[in-house]
Amino acid sequence: MREKFQKKIISGVMTLNVLGGNNAPLPVFEQEDVAHVRSASQKTPAILGVDFMHATGKSTTESWFISYTEATLAMAKEIYDLGGIPTYSWHWRDPSQKTDSFYSGGDTPTDFDFTAACVDALCASWNTNSNIYKEMTRDIDIIAGYLKTLQTQGVAVLWRPLHEASGGWFWWGAKGAVPFKSLYKLVYDRLTNHHGLNNLIWVWNSDGSDLSWYPGNDYVDIIGRDFYYYPRETNHASLIGEFETIKNVFGTSKMISLSEHGSVPYPENLIADGADWSYFMPWYGDYVTQDNSVSDWDQIMNHDYVITLEDMPGWANYSVGLAPPPKNTFNSVRYENGALHFSQTVLAEVSIEVFDLKGTSVGVLYRGALSAGEHLFSLRNYSKGVYFVRVKTALQNKTVRVSVP
Repeated sequence: MREKFQKKIISGVMTLNVLGGNNAPLPVFEQEDVAHVRSASQKTPAILGVDFMHATGKSTTESWFISYTEATLAMAKEIYDLGGIPTYSWHWRDPSQKTDSFYSGGDTPTDFDFTAACVDALCASWNTNSNIYKEMTRDIDIIAGYLKTLQTQGVAVLWRPLHEASGGWFWWGAKGAVPFKSLYKLVYDRLTNHHGLNNLIWVWNSDGSDLSWYPGNDYVDIIGRDFYYYPRETNHASLIGEFETIKNVFGTSKMISLSEHGSVPYPENLIADGADWSYFMPWYGDYVTQDNSVSDWDQIMNHDYVITLEDMPGWANYSVGLAPPPKNTFNSVRYENGALHFSQTVLAEVSIEVFDLKGTSVGVLYRGALSAGEHLFSLRNYSKGVYFVRVKTALQNKTVRVSVP
């Protein structure tokens, strides 16, 4: 995904019905949304979207619900074996199991209040003995078990939990930004550290202007934009305004995807406008069949700018393509107006770490792949004093002295 970001867009489609006769898992090519795209274009989406919506909740132990979740696992494994990428959402049903809802409003809302498990108003820590905390961690642990199955099978997953939080229509977003971030970090910590899952690429949803809801770079790999036209319309524009807004609000250290939507932007519009979404993912059902016509799918999936499953090399044949950066990676490293200014000439893996005068590490400003160009990293959250900041790549490192006023 890093190799193709800003060069091409990866095709995807969301699914709903994953069960066939006798509640047996459907093969990927027979799933109705996938089959529709294949029939229209003779090409297959490279990313397959499934959901843990029936994995937790009051009906968790019923056989149909278990069969549904197991079918999503079978599909995830199959698409990965075919060289594609599975992505999971989680419509997290009321952990108290008093209702079967995940909505905070509407006709069948849940009043589940996760903040009742917080020790303080900022939800900085949790009352681990509370029933609410135990209900949430029970559900997280159930999901961890399914994800561990995929990890054992060598399957990596685009993982999109707690989506669309800032909209407020799901219970996990109904209490505001600060508690939400604590909940997101609880899910992250429980899956990553407690259960040791390392096969998850974390996709966090933005509405384009919700910086206060952002959990932080350490908890997010990809920023996804869910976008629907209201009132609903068929529109294949590039959504360049949404793309640029996310860049301006969140910076350029993360890939940006169109993680849920209706009409798929036409590739020629994406190219013309420079809307470099990593991937597209239309919602299932009539968003696939009505918001995108048969001729639309034929045009989109057969465009050179679009990566389909048929273009994927297969994971057994793939090797990481990020070569060690050349020795002239750095253009400059300097501290100015409370921020570290760092520029480089190529895409490279970068570590930017802060040390006190004793040489003890006191924080990480950034760690991961970083695109060519200039990047700013604020040190305003550090206490007044003098620090050393070390910027390091595979072949270079440089340390600068900074004074935080």
